[in-house]
Amino acid sequence: MKLRSLFVARRYWLFAIVYSLLSIPYLLFPSPAFAATIYPGNAPVNVSARVGEFVVNISGLASPYASIALYSEGQFLRSTVADGGGYFYISQISVKSGFSSFCLQAVDFKRIGESEACLEFEPVLASRDFKDIFLPPTIGLFRKQINAGQEALIFGYTMPGAKVDIKIRDGKTFKVTADESGYYQYRYKNVPKGSYYLSSTSEFEKKKSLPPKREVKLEALSIPARVALTTQGFLEKIWELLTTTIYGFLLVMLLLLIIIIILILILKPAWSKIIFDKLKKRKVMHHDWLLEFVATNSS
Repeated sequence: MKLRSLFVARRYWLFAIVYSLLSIPYLLFPSPAFAATIYPGNAPVNVSARVGEFVVNISGLASPYASIALYSEGQFLRSTVADGGGYFYISQISVKSGFSSFCLQAVDFKRIGESEACLEFEPVLASRDFKDIFLPPTIGLFRKQINAGQEALIFGYTMPGAKVDIKIRDGKTFKVTADESGYYQYRYKNVPKGSYYLSSTSEFEKKKSLPPKREVKLEALSIPARVALTTQGFLEKIWELLTTTIYGFLLVMLLLLIIIIILILILKPAWSKIIFDKLKKRKVMHHDWLLEFVATNSS
């Protein structure tokens, strides 16, 4: 046993000596990559990289504390949040030669409305600043579907004190003024039956906002259409319940069992007669003799 242990220990020592001897050339004559890893030195190293060829800066106005996202050709580039005065700034955006358009999507700080505007320009051939961009107001609806003849509440955010034009695609325009927080609203009363697409623009200190690329849809439904839509929504919820939960599965199985029993009773009248006879047959109770005895003696 001792001889075996001594043999194993010698084998490990031999392996360690061979490994050390093989490592000597790498320590004396390291490759560039190996040397860079082990002996980096104390000199400072500055590393920088940029994907694009040019740098673009974008700044302007939206609404106080609005969240703004920058897109180009459907690809997200950068996001920022406007300050309390509605001013936003997106800096050091790396773009390639040929960059010729971008879109800005805004959501107000209350998350009640959204807006989107796009800019198209000549392809950039050098770094460029886009300044004084004024985004259109965010716009939202209290309810997107109402009954015909009811009132629709339209609201959103822009720069405080800005003049807002709420436009319907059919040509109607409603004018309101934003309050000190930038909030605006309009009550569209007695809305006729139909579908309406709404957008909004604003003017602040004689500067007009960019034209909006996004609209909200308002539907004023007749009573039959409203009933049909409500029924459809109810059935969709029932179907979702039946197909996505264990309780729905058990309920479906129970309904299938009931349907099978009904079909059997309809297709096999003889079976139904036997079943009903079984149900009508009364089991004799153990105390029936006592009741019969009392009735006989009393008579």
